[in-house]
Amino acid sequence: MRQWRMALALTARALRRVRHLGPSQLDPLRRGLPVLLHLPSHFALTRLLSDSRLAPLVEQRGRLLYKYIWPYLLRRLDRAQRLDVLMTHYRFVAERVPALVPRLLDGPHVLWEMEEDGTRFAVTLGIARFPDAEGEIELTVCAGDVRVFHISFSIAPGSIAGLDDAHVLLVGSVQGAPREIALIRRATRACGDVALGKLLIDGAVAIADTFGLARVVGVSNAEHVSRRMDPNSEFNLDYDALWESLHAVRRDDLYVLQVDQPLADSSLLDGAHRRRSRERHRHRLAMRETVRLRLRDLIR
Repeated sequence: MRQWRMALALTARALRRVRHLGPSQLDPLRRGLPVLLHLPSHFALTRLLSDSRLAPLVEQRGRLLYKYIWPYLLRRLDRAQRLDVLMTHYRFVAERVPALVPRLLDGPHVLWEMEEDGTRFAVTLGIARFPDAEGEIELTVCAGDVRVFHISFSIAPGSIAGLDDAHVLLVGSVQGAPREIALIRRATRACGDVALGKLLIDGAVAIADTFGLARVVGVSNAEHVSRRMDPNSEFNLDYDALWESLHAVRRDDLYVLQVDQPLADSSLLDGAHRRRSRERHRHRLAMRETVRLRLRDLIR
C-alpha cells in the first residue's frame, strides 16, 4: 500500500512540475500532454521507481519520471518502447543488483586506476550525467578531475535487437571530450595505447558478464540518438567502425558482441607490431578482470 501511495505522489509531482520537462521551449501543455495521454503507463513507471532502492534517485533526477517522452537510446524507438526499456533497466537493477543504485548515489566509484607522470588516471562507474538520453549508467575515463571519455549504457530487453535474450547491455554512447584531446592521448598511452572507446567497451563487457548477461549491443551510426547529419557535428565518432573493429556482428542497424567472445589473436602479426598488440591485449584483459572484481565488491 505504501508503494502505491508513493507512486501516486510521484505521478502528481510529475504533473505539477510539467514546466520542467525537457530542453525544449514548447508550452507546458504540449510538453505535459504525453504524460496525460499515457497516464496508466506513466503510473506504472512511477510505481516501479517508488521502490525504496530507487526513490532516492528520483529525488535527485526528477527528469527520470518523464524522460521517455523524448528520443532515448535508439532513434527507432517509439514512446511505448522507450518506456519499456526504461522500466526494464530499473526493474533489472532493483531485482538483480539492488545495492547498485544506492551506492552510485554517493558518487562515481573507481573500478580501475593508475598513476603516470604525476597524473592519476581512473575508470569510474556512475549514474549518467545530463544529457542522459543515451543510457542510465556510465563508465568514464578521468585524468585527475577531468572527464575525458565515457560510454553510457542501459539494461534493455534482448528483443530490441531481435534477440531471444531476456536482457542485454545496450551501449547508447561512446564519446570523448572534444576539448581534451591532449589528455585523451595521455590517457591512451597510460592504458597501453588501447583506444579509450575500446577499453571502456571492455569494461562494459565485464559488467555484462558480472550481471549474468550474454551479449552487449551497440548503437550504430544510423541509430545514435544524438548524431547529426551535419558532418561538422561534435558527434562524429564512427560507431560502425568501432564495433566492427571489435568483431561485433551487425544486426538490424545494431551491433551484437558476445560477452564470451575472445579478444582478437595477435599471433599472425610479426615483430614490433606483435609486441605492441600483445601489450594492448594484456591491458584489455586486465581491464576486464579488474572491473569484474571491483564491481562484485560494489554490488554485494
